[in-house]
Amino acid sequence: MRFTVVDQTGTISFVGDNRSLDALVAACARDPQSYQELLEYADQYDRRISDFVLSGLAVFDEHNSAENLSVIHMILRETRPANTPPFRVLDELTKQSSLTAARSGLVIFNLTARRIVQVQNSYREVIRTGAVHLHDGQRWTRMARRYSVPDNWSIVP
Repeated sequence: MRFTVVDQTGTISFVGDNRSLDALVAACARDPQSYQELLEYADQYDRRISDFVLSGLAVFDEHNSAENLSVIHMILRETRPANTPPFRVLDELTKQSSLTAARSGLVIFNLTARRIVQVQNSYREVIRTGAVHLHDGQRWTRMARRYSVPDNWSIVP
């Protein structure tokens, strides 16, 4: 599933497994203000997400700049959407790619507007209150943690 995150500094996009959706939605219960906070909070549910995204963005930053996006352009043109690495949205091609579903869908987390947008979601409907099984970085555990997304967040549709 593709996840695109909008905050006051810009937009990032990455592909994760379906269950990453649960951890990211639960992270919204803590009202994150930046993608870094969202990833930090999601890490409390699924320890795989934050390292994967932050490492991918570090590689992106090493090989791309706002003035020269040739590396990410090549990757986005030659790679299936489900296999693209994390990237920053800096131009029209990266924007289009950030809005392209991968595998079971596309969910946008607009942290600035406090909105979760299910553009396409064939995995599971996002719900305001629930529980997330915890992943310790190696495997799923038997433990689960409850969450409740505040009422000032909208979930669309």
